[in-house]
Amino acid sequence: MTTGLREQKKERTRGDIIAAAWHLFRKKGYDATTIDEIAARAQIARRTFFRYFPTKEAVVFHDAPARLELFRSLLAEGGHGFEAVSAACLGIARHYAERREEVVEQYLLIESSPTLVVREAEIDRDWLAAIEQSLTGSETGDDRRRGRILAGAIFGAIRATLAEWLVDGGQTDLEGLGN
Repeated sequence: MTTGLREQKKERTRGDIIAAAWHLFRKKGYDATTIDEIAARAQIARRTFFRYFPTKEAVVFHDAPARLELFRSLLAEGGHGFEAVSAACLGIARHYAERREEVVEQYLLIESSPTLVVREAEIDRDWLAAIEQSLTGSETGDDRRRGRILAGAIFGAIRATLAEWLVDGGQTDLEGLGN
């Protein structure tokens, strides 16, 4: 499917904003970078920035919706239960390993700003909910409670594994750490 010129221009502008922001984040840090500076570097108006991103932090997490959607699709491919979660986690590990430099750079930026740490925790809740849904489906009562507890434990293990990988600069085999 080919995209029209308008869509191509939108994608190019979005990419320019992301590239400009990351250039400035690397140079000045997240907190010291302003939206006006990002807009100027991307050669767009401030108003145009807000057509593409509601906030500066949305630029940092520009890929979060797509990553979550990938995770949900991997969960759905595996059905329900622990096996589906395990397979989806290994799929995401491969995805992260393929984008190691980008993921590590994003992690370092997030760790540099309390605002970004808080936003990441909000995003994590969606991942946790996806795991819980895969484990519990339509169960109710005690089974649902056990599923929530198991999802929390699994997500804690995921975060610990990912943190270990990131502290190492992504040099360790992420799939191996998770197995």
